[in-house]
Amino acid sequence: MRKAGYRNEIIILLALFAIYMFVLFRVTVFRDSGLWGHGVNLVPLSTIAEYLKESIRGHMVVGVVNLFGNLVLFLPLGYLTASLFPKQG
Repeated sequence: MRKAGYRNEIIILLALFAIYMFVLFRVTVFRDSGLWGHGVNLVPLSTIAEYLKESIRGHMVVGVVNLFGNLVLFLPLGYLTASLFPKQG
């Protein structure tokens, strides 16, 4: 009986992981041009220079919002990965 519950938990976690990965890919790669003003973003770390320029001008808010946005976006990745693939041994 315990194995059936564990199996159902894994299926639910896999479904959540698949949905999360789809949404994450959609949000990070195919940005809606109406909201951010960009098309496809395929250049890693391309906005870091912009954030640094803004922070030099005294606008730290952009970088801080980006930092917290990244935390919100990527924390579930760590949780779901650790839940799906527990350390063996």
